[in-house]
Amino acid sequence: MATVRLDLLSAEVRNTSVNELTEAWRQHVGELAAPVALSFSQPSLGPAGRDIEVRVKGEDLAQLKLASVAVQSYLSQFAGVTDLLDDMRPGKEEV
Repeated sequence: MATVRLDLLSAEVRNTSVNELTEAWRQHVGELAAPVALSFSQPSLGPAGRDIEVRVKGEDLAQLKLASVAVQSYLSQFAGVTDLLDDMRPGKEEV
């Protein structure tokens, strides 16, 4: 797990918007070999949380993962939708 944080000059001093910088960074990083998750975000004012959050419940983890992939695939068809992920990390089962 890694976090990269970038502190910018104030908006009055720089010539690039945060959105332009984020998009340029996203394009420069490009495709990565099977990351668990990759997210480009910026601090926001107001209520915290994701723009869209879908919760799927069930007993069969394989079916839940298939549902997650299907939802992410559907949402990725819309322009401007980025950083889709789920919280089903592979690893040891919990008891």
